[in-house]
Amino acid sequence: MVSSSVVSLVPAVVSAPDVGPCVPTPLIWPGCKDWIEGAVANDIPADASRLIDVFMGSGTVSLKLAERFPSVLMTDVNPDLVGFVRVALLDPEGLIAKASPLFVAGMNDGETYRRQRTLFNDGVGMRTPELFLYLNRHCYGGMIRYNKKGGFNTAAGNRKSSVFPKESIRGMAKRLPHAVVELADFRVTMEKAGAGDFVVADPPYLASTITYTAQGFGIKEHADLARAAEEAAARGATVVIFNHDTPLARQLYANASEVVSLSVRRKLGKHKKVPELKAVYRPCVQTPAVAPAFTVVGDCTPAANDSESCAEGFNVFGVIERPAVACAYESSTAKANATLWAHPVGKVWATGFDFAFSCGDFASATSLPHVGGVRTDSKSRAVEQAVTALLDELSARFPDLQRLSKGQATEVRALRKWLAEQLEKARAGGFEPLPAFTFIDLCAGVGGFHLGLSQAGGRCVLACEIDEHARQTYLANHPMEGVPFPSDITQLSAQDVPDHEVLAAGFPCQAFSIGGKKAGFAEARGQIIFHLFRIIEAKRPKVVLLENVKNFCSGEGGLWSRTLRQKLSGLGYAVSGKVFNAADFGTAQERERVFYVAYRLDAFPMVQRFSLPVGGGKWVSVADILEPNAPAGKHAASDITISPTLDKKSPLKRIGMLHGHRGQQARVYDPQGHATTLLAGQQSCGLYLVNGIPRQLTPRERARLQGFPDWFKPHPVKTHANKQFGNSVAVPVIAAFGTAFNQQFFSQAA
Repeated sequence: MVSSSVVSLVPAVVSAPDVGPCVPTPLIWPGCKDWIEGAVANDIPADASRLIDVFMGSGTVSLKLAERFPSVLMTDVNPDLVGFVRVALLDPEGLIAKASPLFVAGMNDGETYRRQRTLFNDGVGMRTPELFLYLNRHCYGGMIRYNKKGGFNTAAGNRKSSVFPKESIRGMAKRLPHAVVELADFRVTMEKAGAGDFVVADPPYLASTITYTAQGFGIKEHADLARAAEEAAARGATVVIFNHDTPLARQLYANASEVVSLSVRRKLGKHKKVPELKAVYRPCVQTPAVAPAFTVVGDCTPAANDSESCAEGFNVFGVIERPAVACAYESSTAKANATLWAHPVGKVWATGFDFAFSCGDFASATSLPHVGGVRTDSKSRAVEQAVTALLDELSARFPDLQRLSKGQATEVRALRKWLAEQLEKARAGGFEPLPAFTFIDLCAGVGGFHLGLSQAGGRCVLACEIDEHARQTYLANHPMEGVPFPSDITQLSAQDVPDHEVLAAGFPCQAFSIGGKKAGFAEARGQIIFHLFRIIEAKRPKVVLLENVKNFCSGEGGLWSRTLRQKLSGLGYAVSGKVFNAADFGTAQERERVFYVAYRLDAFPMVQRFSLPVGGGKWVSVADILEPNAPAGKHAASDITISPTLDKKSPLKRIGMLHGHRGQQARVYDPQGHATTLLAGQQSCGLYLVNGIPRQLTPRERARLQGFPDWFKPHPVKTHANKQFGNSVAVPVIAAFGTAFNQQFFSQAA
């Protein structure tokens, strides 16, 4: 066992960056502490180098104290609030542009407010920063209140006019250029506090009935906060906690260095003065002689005879040299990358991270899992610890982004954003193993089936794709080490196909498409389906998932569809098919495709019928997936001949046509509606009026229309990327099928 001593190092004093003048917060907040400066002026140590604003709320504490600290960490557990503050700091002008239509005449009445609140709660992609701002400034008293299901449920306020706080948004961004904003539980944030940190914690009051999150904040959480403050002070931090001055609060903070009663005005209750309690925990660093070999997180203490398993995988220096990768990141410019490790050690998990920048000062750091490090009781908690450690490293390396080059600052922000996403996923248990099934991905394209089925717990054991450019994109995005990747399915022998449980294929549609010659099985590409039948008959997968264009259902009097159903039925499968629209699964694209599911009757004798997945009917518009800095189009608004969509209920909101042009490529659409079906052609999905200028969609925007995440790397050549996303399946639809397979097949088979 390797021991280590814990040494506290007080950081050198660093001057605070130049910040803009103090401005009011853009949010209305009942507990806003406008008086914070005077209340804590004598508590801030002279050598304090970082402000940690634990329950950041409206951000007033950070706004008021920003100029006194070279670094600011703002955290909260409310994802809507965190999302708003992040966007306000990183893209204030973009936020202003999106929010301004919500602050116009006609948006103040209660009916409009309730409609916007329903959209915020129920619409996929609609929990946006701009809508959060609208609800905050139009609800009763600015109270951010949620029900147990996580729905925003504050009633409408009585507002005769809308005050749009655009200057406060701009001022907030100028005032806090050095702030890092994280979605984090207060316990995690408090664990980061140490020497040189000044922590302000303003939790929901003990007497409060307002639930700022679905989880609420009770007496246990208040007790945990008091205990965390003591531990942070022991590590060298100064912590100040505010609360309502009650006997219970004084009992909670009995171990504080100082407890003071203040008389302050609150924004609710007719602004009357009320007693406020301030508890101060001052540094009292204790250095233990020997630290434990592991820092234990969660209930993962090994049994007495489990010491050998806990050392499994460590070399003679106490390090795991090749740890298991939980997730990895590479920026769109390839100038930044990071890896989070979560390695199983016996019944627990060891954790670590790595990052490197190939720009600016080429900063990098590696912390392999080691015997003196953290171990957790689950993979998700291991990832959470790795994220926290890497965020700490980034904060230490880059305390002031204004001192970096524009390129490196952008890379740091992008990495922090990705880390925040992984933290949310880890907190939701998203890294725990799902019910696993194996699948093969035939006619694979760029891997829409691969990505969707993997999200549901599937593991790819073979992929097959003939297009060389699509193969390049596939290999750039999917883990294929040790996975066969043949190119030509017509030459693929069934003997070379590994055993698998699910066969997935989006077989070529050109022979069946209404836009083609409709030659069907008479065309070479139309005969690929018979090679699928050949492999299915030889390998006998438990489940088959096939996709094609809608016209496959009715072509040649229904011959194509009938052939598929009869062939699979004859092989011992129950077959069902249906046309699905990707827009029903949270995408901004009207894309109707037929899907056939076949399951082997002898493999699932207890399954009476397969229940096809059902979309949520959730609305996402093209405007929600647009890139903010995409190149403008070559046409002007004056080039459009107005000819709007006559059907007012249509999700496609056509504005008109370009002068002198014909066909789909000349149609101009309103981005507040859905996109037309993506096709392989460069101009096949029309143009969209963005900032007054009609333009085509970028490859990234096309990827988003198909449900690909932003970490997915499109082919570097635009024409290839557009073709590939036009040919792809919509990932959320495939993920829904994968989830249904788990629920109806593999959980029972297990």
